[in-house]
Amino acid sequence: MSTSGKTLPLASILASNLVTPFNGLNVVIVTALAMVFWWQRDVRFLFDALGVMIAIVANNVLAVLQEVRAHRAVERATAALRHRVTVVRDGVTHTLDSTEVVAGDVVVLTRGTMLPGDGVVASGEALEVDTSMLTGEAVAHVCVTGEPLMAGSVCVAGSGTVHITRSGDATEAARIGHAASRLLLEASPMQRHINRLFQISFALAVGIAVVDVLLRLQGQTMDADSIRHTAAIVLGLIPEGLVLFSTVTFALTMARMAKLGVIVQHLPAVESLASVDAMCFDKTGTLTERQTRVADVVALGGASADEVRAVLAAYAHAINDEGLVIDALRALPMVDGCAITALQHVPFTSQRRFSAVQATTDQWFVLGAPELLLGERGAVTATGHTSGRQLALCTASAVEPALIGLTPICLVTFDDTTSPQAAPLLAGLDAQRVAVHVLTGDAEASALRVLRDAGRIDTQGGTTSNTFVQARMFPQDKQAYVANLRAQGHHVAMVGDGVNDVPAMREANIGVAVRGAVDVARHVADIVIDRAGLEVLPTVMHEGRIAMRTIMHIAKIFLAKNTVLLATGLLTAMTSLPLLLTPRRGGLIAVLAVAIPSAVLAARSRSVTGVQRPYAEILQYAVMMTLAACIACVSATFVLPALTTDATFPVYVTLLASVLASLPFVDRDVAVRRLLMALALASVLAVVCISVAPDVPPISWIRLYFELPVLSLAGIIPVVVAAVWSAGVTAAIHSAGHRLWRPQAE
Repeated sequence: MSTSGKTLPLASILASNLVTPFNGLNVVIVTALAMVFWWQRDVRFLFDALGVMIAIVANNVLAVLQEVRAHRAVERATAALRHRVTVVRDGVTHTLDSTEVVAGDVVVLTRGTMLPGDGVVASGEALEVDTSMLTGEAVAHVCVTGEPLMAGSVCVAGSGTVHITRSGDATEAARIGHAASRLLLEASPMQRHINRLFQISFALAVGIAVVDVLLRLQGQTMDADSIRHTAAIVLGLIPEGLVLFSTVTFALTMARMAKLGVIVQHLPAVESLASVDAMCFDKTGTLTERQTRVADVVALGGASADEVRAVLAAYAHAINDEGLVIDALRALPMVDGCAITALQHVPFTSQRRFSAVQATTDQWFVLGAPELLLGERGAVTATGHTSGRQLALCTASAVEPALIGLTPICLVTFDDTTSPQAAPLLAGLDAQRVAVHVLTGDAEASALRVLRDAGRIDTQGGTTSNTFVQARMFPQDKQAYVANLRAQGHHVAMVGDGVNDVPAMREANIGVAVRGAVDVARHVADIVIDRAGLEVLPTVMHEGRIAMRTIMHIAKIFLAKNTVLLATGLLTAMTSLPLLLTPRRGGLIAVLAVAIPSAVLAARSRSVTGVQRPYAEILQYAVMMTLAACIACVSATFVLPALTTDATFPVYVTLLASVLASLPFVDRDVAVRRLLMALALASVLAVVCISVAPDVPPISWIRLYFELPVLSLAGIIPVVVAAVWSAGVTAAIHSAGHRLWRPQAE
């Protein structure tokens, strides 16, 4: 996808699919076959060249169509994530998609808003921005009127307006490629590992093809059949469609997640989420509802509770700030004559841990963390609310560069309502053996109360196993905590909703933004819970694990087919085994034993067996399939001559049937095995029926293309014997192999 959120141009998709090393090699082979036809006038080479060209065109058309569909499906799913901004245009206030902002607009910034274009600060009240997405500098910057700001800057405190001078691709951020949100159909880590395996196998294939040619030249057996056989091996070892099927599998998973109300912004996030073993949560707004209320107020001076409540309400209406706490304080009743006229504002940030309003030249009202404002007195708690979130209100003579002359007014306790989704969410994660880490800027007691409501506190009052709490954390503390988990070898997800969670979300293997998160959190997140509750996360992880298992199915089929062709090619070169493969017969194996099963698995597989040792698992299946195919083909060469004088086609069917009979053993899931067994049986029956069907179009065309003979009912008996024999040998070898060699964690 492009950085603008639009679908990639068709020309770019065509180029990425057509200009590949594999297509280049295909062209070389087609050219070589055409040249041999020109020299020898053997029409079989012409048909081979045309057949390979048809396969190349068909594969590339399918790849382009599937990629276009995948890009469009992902774009539709993520359209809701294009953040909206408040804009003043021609004196009228609008709420627009950020991509619709143009030069001349005035954008209104509030906490969490990401600037969609380059501009100049037109006004600001204690406006502070974070430019780390552009500069890497994590310290918030206090803005002044007339100061230039670049797209990607994030408002972390206060509010203001910015006059846009450049938008879209004209911004500095677009030029240097930092701030624009990207949606990439890129290879995941598992896909990169699998691609490496195929690169190795393909290099071996080219080497073996060279050796095969040299051996035949030395023995003066390099005839037309030998050339076609070598071409068939090389063509068969090209992993056409592997990346396509794995990408489509992940794209389909993204579409299923979108139906659950979860948007995946980066394709590898599907695999990454499925691998998570440690999930970190911010408390407020994630494990709790996005609302709070004042539970109690304790006066610390000589004033009454009603008087300090009035001061709190006046403070909330005077401060130029937003948030759950300020909203709760604004719900308190105002008292006539108790209003505060603000001369200056200092908005709250996670770094400073307080906000302040200047009422007179020498008096400030300060609201912040009790341990910061009250020192030892911060241990004071409101009766009956020892587990609630608490803040202290004080007066001060100065707040910058340091708090001076603090005089306590009151201690206010807030009641955060635990989200009803918290209990099923944490239970689902526990069932999947995912450790839960609660990282909060509040007191530990507040986090423990939420965990108690969610059933994660044991009878002794401590957290249950695999549940950890870290309190009074700054944003950089959360980031360091996540980095430490990763250093210990954990695969970490960070779930958050606010500006203070962004550093940890960037540090984690995967960032998850919850519904209602600020723009910047949604922007940096790999996964956004857009229309669902947090309880959907275990289900989403389950979908990711299904996708990983399906990719393993497809990789095993592709690589095993490669090893079978390599092994039978060597057997043909070094023994009297009849030449089994031609380019077109090899194509039939690729279609029936690889392409069709892979397409079905990509769309239908729901197996969720864990992928812990992918290399061992792929190797096991490839060795078993290759061993079964070689034993079946070699033994068939001794059995079939008694039934027919021409064993070439029956032995070829032996090879095809063996590869197809291996498909049900690609995984132990019963539903998957039955599906693949039905595909294998249908494929063999199709080949048999085509061989005995009347010689009429289109049957005759199919036979001509795949070089299938015309057989009588009596002549088909050796073919049926070959298929049954091959299936029996293959089943026996795979069954024995599974008992003796178990690399999978099932």
